[in-house]
Amino acid sequence: MKFSIEINTSINRVTELFVDKNNYAAWKKDFIRYEPVSGLPEEVGAITKLIFKRVTLMETITSKNLPSEISEKYEHKRGDKTALFHKTSNRFSEQRENKTLLETEMVITKVIGFFPRIIMTLMAGAGKKYALDQLKKFKAFAERQTANR
Repeated sequence: MKFSIEINTSINRVTELFVDKNNYAAWKKDFIRYEPVSGLPEEVGAITKLIFKRVTLMETITSKNLPSEISEKYEHKRGDKTALFHKTSNRFSEQRENKTLLETEMVITKVIGFFPRIIMTLMAGAGKKYALDQLKKFKAFAERQTANR
């Protein structure tokens, strides 16, 4: 799945807000908290537990070249069981002064279990809508933060 959105904020401000996990509750649905697990926070190889209302994600940063790109891989856990793995690439490009294009590509790399496979198949459209809604929420958040500066 690929998505993009133009944000009326400078590339440096967009990436600063995007990678700061303290901002996640403002734009990620059902986000509760995060817990660093290992590595230097926000550096390649860092692992962070992201706790949401219904799922916990284990995030590992796989590449980082800010302000132009950051990529991660995720393990989705429900309780003690892993349901799926996915990877995400986020690319940022300055379109003109104070305009940034955020392009996100998400690829599901492995689904574990019969039931999760069925759910993924039936809910594919909902997953796309969720991802696009998150980008729209981030855009609104970033533009509010910039206006309040």
